[in-house]
Amino acid sequence: MKPRIAIDATAVAPAGKGHARSQRKLVESLAALGRYDIIAYVRTPEAAALLPSVKTNVLGSGKALGWEQIGMRKVLHDSDLLVTLGDRLPVGSESRI
Repeated sequence: MKPRIAIDATAVAPAGKGHARSQRKLVESLAALGRYDIIAYVRTPEAAALLPSVKTNVLGSGKALGWEQIGMRKVLHDSDLLVTLGDRLPVGSESRI
C-alpha cells in the first residue's frame, strides 16, 4: 500500500504565481514519482483541473483560517503525511507535521 500524502494546494489557481506555482510543482513532482497516493486540497474546480494526475478535494472559497485550524487537522488524521508550504499549522497538531 502506498503512503497517502495530503498536500495543501489552496494557492493553486489558473493565473497563479509564486506560492501557487510552488504548490503546483510540488504536487506534480510527487505524483511523477508514482510512489505515493496523493490528494491535493484546492479551493476551486479550476484549480483541480490544473492537477489532472492526482485526486483533488475542492474546499471552496471559504476562509483560510477554517482550513488551517480545522481542515488541516482533519486531513492529517486521514493521511500519513500532510505537506503545507504555509506558515501556520493547526493549534494542537501532532509533532509529526
